[in-house]
Amino acid sequence: GTQCALLEKRFNCADLSVGDLLRAEADKPESTWAKILQENLRTGRVGTKEMTGGIMKGAVDELVVKGVQTIILDGFPQKLETTEYFEEFVKPFACVLVLECPVEVLQKRLLERRRADDDAETIVKRVDVYNQTTAVVLDKYKAAGKLVRVDADAEVVKVAAEIKRVLEASGVRLEARQ
Repeated sequence: GTQCALLEKRFNCADLSVGDLLRAEADKPESTWAKILQENLRTGRVGTKEMTGGIMKGAVDELVVKGVQTIILDGFPQKLETTEYFEEFVKPFACVLVLECPVEVLQKRLLERRRADDDAETIVKRVDVYNQTTAVVLDKYKAAGKLVRVDADAEVVKVAAEIKRVLEASGVRLEARQ
């Protein structure tokens, strides 16, 4: 979240957080996904490709209509089938960026956000999901030469500079805001 917000502030790009999108959808009484999203968010589970991929696709489509060309997806995709769904119906990823830090640092940062779905038990479940399902996604992009890892256990400014460097090296356009 912090790094995506910095990118969006400095450059002509948009940041879409899958967590923010899913929480917003869960709060819509008219959403067909609301009930399952609320349960998934509470328990740290990942949704189906149609649900998660479809919600992200809708958000990306809205930005594309507005002329946004560079979109940073935060926390997405988490499952291989969602990855394949998204790339088929939207667009292949230019690169997949992984911000790495010790689990203890991650837990501390998440707890400091004080969000309702950031309790210690849910965080442990999210880390387990990441290790079990997201690792397969990362393997796919590593094999394709699109996976970039950045040490996120450093000063925010240093991490931001490294992210900018690796994104540009991957062909991602980052035009400075005027």
